[in-house]
Amino acid sequence: MAERPPHDPELGEACECFSCHINGLTIGLPRDFKSRTYRGEPRRPNNSYEKGIPVSIRPDGSRMPYLTANGDTMGQKEFDRKRHLIDDNRRKLESTASQPST
Repeated sequence: MAERPPHDPELGEACECFSCHINGLTIGLPRDFKSRTYRGEPRRPNNSYEKGIPVSIRPDGSRMPYLTANGDTMGQKEFDRKRHLIDDNRRKLESTASQPST
């Protein structure tokens, strides 16, 4: 068997040795290859319950958020603290609306 000449990478010639073959290979990874820990954008709440905004469900099926005295939407914690007062006021309004006026 004939011996090959010693390998000289500075010559720049195409060599058939194993190391030149391995060095010539490129691994094709996509550019947008993300790490395993990246899970994408965090999920945003898509309804008022997940956002923490209490709503009143109207008879026609529409929803209206509860408002504070200055007109801002009320948060869930504030609604929980004032729940009994809000329910009492709503019952009073419903009872006066259902009574026929004379």
